[in-house]
Amino acid sequence: MTEYIDEEDSLHNDNGVTGGPPEAGWPYAVKPAWVRDLLDLWERDKLVTLLLELATDRVAQDIANPTTRRRTLLQIARYFVPHAGVGRLRRTVSPNVWAVHSQLFSAQVLAPAYLVHIAGSHNMARAVIRLLHETYAPGDSIELSAVRSHLFERFGNRRTVRDSAGALLRTLEHFGVLARAGHLSDYRYASKLPVPLESFPLLVWAWLQTQPAGAETGVIDPAAFAADPLLTPIDAASYADHWDCYIDSLWTLEERDERQVAVLRHTGSAAFLRTLFNLLSSHPKWPAVKKQFPLHPD
Repeated sequence: MTEYIDEEDSLHNDNGVTGGPPEAGWPYAVKPAWVRDLLDLWERDKLVTLLLELATDRVAQDIANPTTRRRTLLQIARYFVPHAGVGRLRRTVSPNVWAVHSQLFSAQVLAPAYLVHIAGSHNMARAVIRLLHETYAPGDSIELSAVRSHLFERFGNRRTVRDSAGALLRTLEHFGVLARAGHLSDYRYASKLPVPLESFPLLVWAWLQTQPAGAETGVIDPAAFAADPLLTPIDAASYADHWDCYIDSLWTLEERDERQVAVLRHTGSAAFLRTLFNLLSSHPKWPAVKKQFPLHPD
């Protein structure tokens, strides 16, 4: 069974992974480049401890403290490096859809999908994104104190929650959604992230993982997709035409009950994942990485 990293450095899985109460929150801010560079080092059936040791030496070198750097990378691995085994014997497992995309595309291309995956996997991140959806619009000022109060109401007034509020806002700053505004604790809702054509299928995949039925129903309502609060930081106008670009390869567009829906060519998460890998096989860099990523993962 595939599991996700359970932090050995007091970064235990939270509600977004295991269904239990939030424990460690989101203690470290994350940059999309760090996610991409960690996954660029990913290899199939590699000891997770070795992957993280290598990443600590090569990735996120702008974090001066090596302990903080390692813990930040451990936090990233919890959400982007599925594994099998326990303890120090944990090994990476394939397929890893995040790793294959990260070895083919840039962090800028993948940032929207990364962010949706984080927000969909972590309850405090999801709560902050919903707060953006309900309360703010691009150009508005956002105070750290207001975000902390919002999280305190949901998760309790604890140091973990306090620290997570700051780290999540800094993460949104690193992704380009927020920008600093005067005081260190003040931000401005800078912009929504555009979605490049190449990463649109991965964005859809990340969103499907947050849905109760996933890809099992085989039908996506593009209008409901665009309106989902989880996609608040994403610029819907940037991908409005992308649905047409993947007709036949991933889905067909049909009229049902006076609305247009995307009908997946193959239902089920595994089948959708296979179609993603098949699409990537046409990438010029694919021959260099294909041994790590079978075209037809089980």
